[in-house]
Amino acid sequence: MKSIITILVASIFLLSCNKDQAPATSPTVLSLDPSEISLTSFIMSGEVTNEGFNAAKDRGFVYSATNPNPSVSDNKISVGYGKGQYSHTLDKLSINTTYYYKAYATNDKGTAYGEVKTVKTADYLLALVSTNLPQNITYTTAELGGNVIFEGGIPVTEKGLCLAIGKTPTIEDIKIVNGKGLGVFSNIVIQLMAGSNYIVRAYAINGKGVSYGNEQKF
Repeated sequence: MKSIITILVASIFLLSCNKDQAPATSPTVLSLDPSEISLTSFIMSGEVTNEGFNAAKDRGFVYSATNPNPSVSDNKISVGYGKGQYSHTLDKLSINTTYYYKAYATNDKGTAYGEVKTVKTADYLLALVSTNLPQNITYTTAELGGNVIFEGGIPVTEKGLCLAIGKTPTIEDIKIVNGKGLGVFSNIVIQLMAGSNYIVRAYAINGKGVSYGNEQKF
């Protein structure tokens, strides 16, 4: 009987020692790819795949526009706790700017990070514009028009038509201003030279520059 009790006590002691000697580890966390990137925002995603030594009591993201290897000493956003995937929309950002972020998770052992992800916010674009087919053409007049289909993320401050004889026109040639912003516009052009081969293009100007529509000949 003494032998059995001695063996049981020794077994309990060994199990207790093994438990106490189990390695204490911080969480395992992944940084996932960004999504829904726009001019001033994007979505960061991460995942705690293993909580480690004990429950992950905090998780989230660190990010920076200047530090390629951000940490909690940079910008930190907490997004709950525990195991699993999580995300956060980072907004009010600068356009056409590179940001760096990492997912993190913290337990009593410490803070662990995922790999660095790099994302660049979108930039403004040139406006998208089309040129209408000339109509009602006479010896010296024609009905011309165009359409600003997309402003490029920044307001179109001027739109209209440009014409030239026998070459691709720009706003340095004959220019007819017709308002600003999105939408269809048209003009009846007068005092054209009879018998001349004109080319017309619609144009639009925004903060990125001048864009032109397709050529139309008449």
